[in-house]
Amino acid sequence: MPLQNFNAPVSKKIRMTLACGRCREKKVKCDFAHPSCLRCQKANATCSYAGSPTQLDLFNLIQVNETVNLLQKRVRSLENELQSIHEKKEQSELRGKSEEHNQWNLTITNQGLRIDTDIVSMDDLYQLFNSNLISPTPSSPCDEMIVIKEKLWKSEYKTFPLYNIWEGGTPSLSSSSLSQHHHYGDNITSDDYNEHHHHHDKNCQQFDSNNDSSFFYPHQCQPSPSLLGVKDSQHVPKFVLDRLIGVYQECFICLNEPWHDDTLSHRYFHEELDPLLANAIFAWSARHGAIYHDLFQGQDPNLVGEPFFEKTKELLKDRFTTSNIDTVHALLIIHNYMMGKTGIDRNQAESEAYMYLGLAIRMTLDLKMNQEIETTPIKKERNRRFYWLAYFLETLCTLNIGKPMSLPDDNNNSKTVGFPAPLNHEIGPIRWRVEFMSQRFRVIRIYRRLMELTTVALEKQPLSLQTINALDKQVKDWYAGLEFHFRYDPHDPKWKTTNQATWMRDLGCLKLNIEYHYTMMQIYSLVLASSSPGTPMNISALQISRFSADKILELIGSWSISLPKEAWCYFALEPVMVTIRLYTQFIEQRDEDSLVIKGRMKRIAVILEDSPVIHSHMVRKILDTIYTSIGAASLEEQSLQATPSLDYWSSNLMTALSPSDFMQSPHGA
Repeated sequence: MPLQNFNAPVSKKIRMTLACGRCREKKVKCDFAHPSCLRCQKANATCSYAGSPTQLDLFNLIQVNETVNLLQKRVRSLENELQSIHEKKEQSELRGKSEEHNQWNLTITNQGLRIDTDIVSMDDLYQLFNSNLISPTPSSPCDEMIVIKEKLWKSEYKTFPLYNIWEGGTPSLSSSSLSQHHHYGDNITSDDYNEHHHHHDKNCQQFDSNNDSSFFYPHQCQPSPSLLGVKDSQHVPKFVLDRLIGVYQECFICLNEPWHDDTLSHRYFHEELDPLLANAIFAWSARHGAIYHDLFQGQDPNLVGEPFFEKTKELLKDRFTTSNIDTVHALLIIHNYMMGKTGIDRNQAESEAYMYLGLAIRMTLDLKMNQEIETTPIKKERNRRFYWLAYFLETLCTLNIGKPMSLPDDNNNSKTVGFPAPLNHEIGPIRWRVEFMSQRFRVIRIYRRLMELTTVALEKQPLSLQTINALDKQVKDWYAGLEFHFRYDPHDPKWKTTNQATWMRDLGCLKLNIEYHYTMMQIYSLVLASSSPGTPMNISALQISRFSADKILELIGSWSISLPKEAWCYFALEPVMVTIRLYTQFIEQRDEDSLVIKGRMKRIAVILEDSPVIHSHMVRKILDTIYTSIGAASLEEQSLQATPSLDYWSSNLMTALSPSDFMQSPHGA
């Protein structure tokens, strides 16, 4: 019951009682029967259970608790009843379908699949093949269970391109010493800047069509300290910051602005960009540009972004309690920045990255980005892009470092939140980027299901072959739904030359096709790991995996010819690694095509050696693994000297990859 309001000492503790006021005054025992106790009834006296502010009537609390428990029981009863009705309905429908289509049986023989049926009409037989219905009680191992013994393959090295991982550095420099002594731009001049301007301007000007000057234009004025918030901002030339903004807008492909005006570059050049977001962008772009785009030559890529990152963390301290779009944006960027950190503090950096991602996810939910509540198309599209980016990054984070996922999956929000789609004003390269990421989000959702099913199978029960077939169908349906310009035709002449006007479209095509074959190889790796060699199921899985591996090689071959060198910052190594893994297995088993397979592995090596990512520590170790597998001389033995300037930072202390690195990682999921 409500407490009376009057001034009482705060230090007094609340005392619980069941007695009425009259019994308390007389200091006698009360049977605390509501609304009137027995003693008050006999005396025809008023029975009141009101007390002082330091007294609490426990009887009412007990009554409320009992009422709540009763309501919970009723709700559970209704839920169980509804579930029972739903299950009975499904069983009834299944029986009806079974009775209608139970005219055939499926069996697996040494020669392949065999269908036994009493159908004599060709029309009925055609209907059977197009019905997509399987008998619930087949007479063969059609529902054979697959015992999952391992998690999905995953390299121990994080290879997601946007993490910008650089395995190297120097022990003589730290982030603190860099922020105190390093002057940005010492190795970048406006002439160096202009060498890269032409390509980026052509491909990125669509981000701010209303701005008179491209955001790559080298303004020579100093940046606003209010934008940077960096104490020694006079040491950061404006044209360097312009370049970093441009690098971000072109290379951070997974988030595309839906705004027709008031774009990020517009806000930046009008000094209206949130300092938190600006510094997060500068930090990410500095390391990315140092690794892939010849910025800060001769300097450690792991250190060039640290002053910006330290300022980002300082500004973030005042932003934890308030959710807004710019804070979510900045958190997603610095999550990627922290995921790419290397060195002895790698584990701490991964935990910090997970914290930033978790905070970004909570803010997206707080801003109701998981609900289609916005009325304007631009805001609705903005929410979709942020929500699915958080979903995408969380899946990759779980895959790479084994952290649990928090965003709901298909049974909840991801069914109600639509996938991103281009708006009417988004044309040309920006439209291709949006379409590409929309398809990328779709396939990562399938991969997330594969991860979850594998985890459940490891902990509880094996997977059925039908589950594998269902995943196979989902991936093929996704591929069938790709836009026409994302369909790969190896005979198309566009793969023989580089087209600066359409390379973003071609990039999306190649990456999505590589992702399709990589996912197929991951699905059927479960079958290969659990089936005996020579069985029909194993042979079929090998054929599918071999076909996908060969297609991945073909696709990266087209990549090396048709895309400019700037596009290699989008190149993912995991499909290459899983292809090498399969080829190595064929060679070790002395397959009859071993010579052909060795030739294919050599082709991969040639492509990587001629690529701009040759300076990557991981690429060099992949090449060493290839040469070991095919019995050729390693890179060191070949005295390979074509090393970019960034190789100055290659670490001689890194351990070499072993074949086990291409087999299984404890971080896989």
